[in-house]
Amino acid sequence: MLNHDLSTATGIAAAVVCALLAAMVAFQRRDTKGRAFVFLASMIALWNVYFVLLRLLPCDALSWIRLRPLAVPVNLIPVAILYFTVVNQEDRGRFWHGLVWFNLTLAAVLVGASPFGLVVRDLKEGAFGCASVPGPLYHVYTASVAICSVAAFTLCVRDVRNATNPRNRLVARFWLISAAVGLPLGVTNLLPSYGIPIYPLGSLGSAAWASIIAYAMIRHRLLDVEIWVSRIGTAVAAGLLTVVPAYALLLALQVRTLGDVQVDLSSAIFLTLLLVAAVFPTLQRRLEKAFAKRAFPSKFEQQASLEMLRRAVLREQNRDRLLETVAKGLRAVFRPPTIAIFTRHAEGGRLRLGYHLGERPQVDEFSLASALVAELEDATLSLLQSELSESKRARGREVGQLMERLGWTVCVPIKKERRSVAGFLALGLKEGKDWYMLTELEALEALGEELALALENIQLHEQAALARQALERVERLSALGTMVAGIVHEVRNPLVAFSTFMQLAEEHKTSPELIETSAPVVVRELNRVQRLLDELLRATRSNPPSFAEVDLGKCVSDIAEVLKPAAKQARVVLQPNLPAEPLAVFADADRVRQVLFNLGLNAIEAAPEGSTVTITVTCASKNGRRYGEVRVRDTGPGLPPELREKVFQPFFTTKADGTGLGLALCLQIAEDHAGYLEIRDPEGPGVIFAVGFPEFVREVHGPLIDGATKDEPELTTEEEAHMRSLVGNIKLPPEVLRLARQIRTKS
Repeated sequence: MLNHDLSTATGIAAAVVCALLAAMVAFQRRDTKGRAFVFLASMIALWNVYFVLLRLLPCDALSWIRLRPLAVPVNLIPVAILYFTVVNQEDRGRFWHGLVWFNLTLAAVLVGASPFGLVVRDLKEGAFGCASVPGPLYHVYTASVAICSVAAFTLCVRDVRNATNPRNRLVARFWLISAAVGLPLGVTNLLPSYGIPIYPLGSLGSAAWASIIAYAMIRHRLLDVEIWVSRIGTAVAAGLLTVVPAYALLLALQVRTLGDVQVDLSSAIFLTLLLVAAVFPTLQRRLEKAFAKRAFPSKFEQQASLEMLRRAVLREQNRDRLLETVAKGLRAVFRPPTIAIFTRHAEGGRLRLGYHLGERPQVDEFSLASALVAELEDATLSLLQSELSESKRARGREVGQLMERLGWTVCVPIKKERRSVAGFLALGLKEGKDWYMLTELEALEALGEELALALENIQLHEQAALARQALERVERLSALGTMVAGIVHEVRNPLVAFSTFMQLAEEHKTSPELIETSAPVVVRELNRVQRLLDELLRATRSNPPSFAEVDLGKCVSDIAEVLKPAAKQARVVLQPNLPAEPLAVFADADRVRQVLFNLGLNAIEAAPEGSTVTITVTCASKNGRRYGEVRVRDTGPGLPPELREKVFQPFFTTKADGTGLGLALCLQIAEDHAGYLEIRDPEGPGVIFAVGFPEFVREVHGPLIDGATKDEPELTTEEEAHMRSLVGNIKLPPEVLRLARQIRTKS
């Protein structure tokens, strides 16, 4: 009996925790991985509810009729496990996605057959409670459980082995541990139906799985839902600090007054306390908001407007627009005749007029030694003209008279706590010559603190922008020098061959053997220099990108036709896999074709004779953005890890006659499009080059098509002089400078 009660409690706890995990992820993540986890956690929660009821209800036909609706999640849980494991990582391949669809089809058949008793016919009394009586399709369900469990565990093991960084390896280990614990224990719930006398431990496995995942979410930001983890954690902590002491006091009172604890009454009161603790904060906020809206509609609208203004202040990153937003927002809320905003400027250390509405103030700036600024520095609250005019301090009366002369009723300091004043807000009387209430002054003071923070952030952004510009100038000079050194190195070797040939020709003027042996070497080296210059010429003649709506599948189809002769000559099959529907990206069609041509040609050259090079077009999601992705795969020897970063460096090549500029230009083009170019490992031999371009969104990219321009980097006088010291009077175009920035040197 104790084991039965413990198993029931474990099942209830597992169902609650899994439901909380599903809700937590559903509120914060909207991508495919998040939806797959919500689906999985929800099915596990309902699965536990099913087996809890199976233990509590009598084993008769009526109980089975009641449990049939919950048989749906029981039939779906195998495919939910496999589906989440497959979408947990990208590039699973067709086999794994096909396996998902196969098991999804099986699940649909089982769900449709379940009401007719084809999966489970009835319930029977077992050694450990009710057990299912297998129907004709019950073995199909068991096979689906076995297939999905083995496949999910296999993928988890492979993810741990193939993890490319410690973070991914740690996450993969948590999924592997949770699967290793949850899957074997969950399978035990099926065995009593086959007459195997084993205690069903599925609820324990579910509880262990949920505990591991919850720990990973809290400790290691699994699934990146730390915001809701903190919210739920604080809610639980608050409940423990309030509900538990109250419940303990209730138990003590029962013992003192009744001499015993009433279990049913205590349980009902405990659940009531939990419900009140969960509902009361939300209910209080809503009632307070509704009461304020009905009793004081103007005040409610004013508070709502000020809240919107404060949010706008924190989002704005331009100083002029920030001051304009604040001034116009305050005008809309209070309608004073005059508003002036003064801010600190580094030049001269003064507070200068940044923005005003209404009549322009008679004074445009205040020195930091002025009485008004000194009063703002000493004040912790707003300065009121009426109070200062009656002040007993001479400086206070002076400031009060100044505010009266300028028509200012209140001056709100713009400063953070324990910081120097960064400016102030000056407002006249409200509409109808009304005074500012205490709550309004508190709201203005809070706005002043946030405005100070926003101005500080803007200043930091401006300083960071200047620092980036200076760093870019230094990087351009350094990259230019490195690139020129690479060009010199590449050209110097053929020049040595030319020089050697000329010296030998001078010494052996009549030797035909010399011409016969040396001429091919000279021609080969000349061709090498010519290829290098051709690559540089293509780089220097590139025009600014012309962005438009581009059909990625059409680009691949065009390039496949161009590459067919090269593939035929190399005895390689070129196989483009195009989507059924057009996939539009926001890109320059010519640049896209240039990238696809380079990647396709590299794959053809790397592929062995008789093999296949595939070019696949698909959709991809990366960092919360949607991309159109092209994956070019060969089945060659692959690319060692130590070469994967070097292949994108200009002038680095593994080919005997390569220039090393193709992949560098491809990477530059992808980054110019806010896309990416990555190297991935396929299942089997070879390597995958995946390039992504932003998916075309009509509402976002439509207005940008006609006006999309890209500023070309220009050389400063200092850079021009340094460049000429390296290459003489030859001026390399800006596109070469962009290429130079891609030089990645390792210490």
